[in-house]
Amino acid sequence: MTEDEAFDLLRRYLVKLDTDSAMLDPSWPKLTEVIKSPTNGPSPLGPYVGIQLLSDRDARDALTDEFEDIEIGGEKRTILNRTRGWEWLFRVKLFSSNQTDNLKRFAAALDSPYSDVELYPLHVRAVGRITTAPKLVGDEWEGQSYIDVTLAGLTTEKMIVDVIDKGRVTIIDETSGIKTEVNYQKPEE
Repeated sequence: MTEDEAFDLLRRYLVKLDTDSAMLDPSWPKLTEVIKSPTNGPSPLGPYVGIQLLSDRDARDALTDEFEDIEIGGEKRTILNRTRGWEWLFRVKLFSSNQTDNLKRFAAALDSPYSDVELYPLHVRAVGRITTAPKLVGDEWEGQSYIDVTLAGLTTEKMIVDVIDKGRVTIIDETSGIKTEVNYQKPEE
C-alpha cells in the first residue's frame, strides 16, 4: 500500500458517503469535488473536501520478511520482501456553509466498523475531533472544519540482499583443542 493508494481509497469512500448522504437527505449540500490538499490552483466552487497527508509512520507491527530468488539482468539475485504495518494520518477538511454539521456525518461513518469494509485493505485506527477553522479567502471568510483520520495498512518494500553461497567455518573446542572445519554451500534449486 502506498500513500497514493491510501489517499485514493479515502477519497472514494468520502465520495460514496456524500452520494449516500444526498440520497438520504435532499437538503444535503452535495460536494463539488474531493481533492488532494493543499493545491496550488484556485479552490473549487461550492462545497468541497480537501484531503491532506499530515504524516505517515511505521506502526511497528505485522513485520514479516520473505525471501525470493529472481533473475535481474541475467543474474540470479535474492530479494527481501519486508512487509510491515504502516499508518497514514490524513486531515479531512470540509469547506461549506454548514461544515461542522456535515462533517459529523463523515466522522460517524469513518468511526463505524462498516468503514473497514469500504476502505479494505485499510483499517481506520482513529478519528479525531471536529475542529472549526474558518479560512480567509480574499476579503471573505470561508467556512472550514476538519477531522484527522489515522488509517492503518500493510506496506511491502523490496530490497536486493547479498547471500553467501559457500564458505568454511572453523570451530575450535577450547577445552580439548579439537579443531573441526565445516564447509557449507547454498543448495541449488
